[in-house]
Amino acid sequence: MPTEFLEKTKDQGRVVSWAPQIRILSHPSLGAFFSHCGWNSTLEAVTHGVPILCFPYFYDQFINAKYVVEVWEIGLLFISKLSLGEKGVVEREEIERLFKVMLEGEQSQKFQKNAIQLREAGRRTNLEGGTTYNNIKSLLKML
Repeated sequence: MPTEFLEKTKDQGRVVSWAPQIRILSHPSLGAFFSHCGWNSTLEAVTHGVPILCFPYFYDQFINAKYVVEVWEIGLLFISKLSLGEKGVVEREEIERLFKVMLEGEQSQKFQKNAIQLREAGRRTNLEGGTTYNNIKSLLKML
């Protein structure tokens, strides 16, 4: 990043080349995750019960975002000119508006509740009698 940019924004946030995503998703103060909706990132957010603000860019990311928004109901889809394949700039007002929906009011409570329910459903599969538990047990018997 240009030094000028870093100096100008130093009191507004932090820019880093890499961040420990799992550690961030595990933090109790995190209210939502702004994601391109790659499958790994999507599963990591689901595993941690974090709602997602979806910003898909290509390939499977659009399908993953559709699941997040329409099937699991744990997030919102951010459609920009860029995500539609046109050249454009993501307007900060639109990002701010969607984050407010994600973090405030009735709809945000629904996203939080659904994200936690989905997380817990996933955790139950690892318990004795759960599908993951049973599949691993079957695999070990075959070895």
